[in-house]
Amino acid sequence: MKKDSLISGNIGKALLLFVLPLIAGSLIQQLYTTVDAVIVGQFTGKIGLAAIDSVHTLFKFPLNFMNGLATGATIMISRYFGAKDKEGLQCVRLFYLQVFWELSAQQWGLFFLHGCLILCLFQKKYVQDH
Repeated sequence: MKKDSLISGNIGKALLLFVLPLIAGSLIQQLYTTVDAVIVGQFTGKIGLAAIDSVHTLFKFPLNFMNGLATGATIMISRYFGAKDKEGLQCVRLFYLQVFWELSAQQWGLFFLHGCLILCLFQKKYVQDH
């Protein structure tokens, strides 16, 4: 039995089989968001629903950003792997490792910002408590 791949055989069928899990995941995520909005709307009313909706974009931005980085990495890795270019693969690996460390350092900096401001003897009224 011959398997279809994305570069030979029935490409349309292979592409459809590749995309179906992505579509199913998106539909399940949309269903979750809809059910969440209905439940929050029933129990907290308009104000609670508005609060959830206003934070949704801020919550999704980092996830979508990281998803874009992962997609870009997949494209670059596939390109160099297909060309059997080990130097290119090493370069991509180092680039994404650097991005990971930069984002990690940024998150740790935000985590310790509040304590650092207090340690620097700023008056407490200038530091917002969270």
